[in-house]
Amino acid sequence: MPVPYTFFGLLTPYHKLGLGILYAAITIYSIYLLFKNEKPLHCFIWMVFILFIPFIGSVLYLSKYFINKKTKQPV
Repeated sequence: MPVPYTFFGLLTPYHKLGLGILYAAITIYSIYLLFKNEKPLHCFIWMVFILFIPFIGSVLYLSKYFINKKTKQPV
């Protein structure tokens, strides 16, 4: 029995499941860091950005977090 393919034969249901888990993990981790490190107003703005622009908002916040973390370390 052939495996059902979707998206022009590129993504199986297992790929979709893996991408969904990856998306959920990135979003949850970015929201955790957001509440841990930001002021309330910045937290609200980033939360709106993360929730209304899926994946891109989370990736942008994580990149901002790690870039700022790298620049704040003492030499």
